[in-house]
Amino acid sequence: MEQKHYDFKRFTEEDLRLYREILESVPFDPELNAFFVEQYHKENRRRYRERRYLVKARLRFAGLSHVPSPEEELIRKETLFQLDDAMGRLHPRMRKRIILHYGQELPFAAIAKRERVSAAAVGQSVEKGVRRLRRALKIRKKGFREEDS
Repeated sequence: MEQKHYDFKRFTEEDLRLYREILESVPFDPELNAFFVEQYHKENRRRYRERRYLVKARLRFAGLSHVPSPEEELIRKETLFQLDDAMGRLHPRMRKRIILHYGQELPFAAIAKRERVSAAAVGQSVEKGVRRLRRALKIRKKGFREEDS
């Protein structure tokens, strides 16, 4: 038996009338309603806990679980200002691709599809932009600044 695919975006007036009739024919049960509401809230709380756990795990993995000292905070802010300045000097298309890839975590293929170019072109643009940012911030591949070594 072949199963028909129904497009739920195209409800007709007849569909809505039948749906209302079905809903009106079923008596409202407060206990059943309370059960479904409780299940809904449990699921939302579970999702919230999972997201919170993942955020904490990412911070621990990145080594950001400790409270930074005032000196570390000042260095971080200075680096962010330098990064912002360096990003401002990039070509707008390159800057947009870097933000989409690293900021919104989109893969090269998704960015390429959005901009109607090849994924290789996006990858090369992002890599070139990152090299320019490293050069502007004087950061080697290992992640150390030249003045630190």
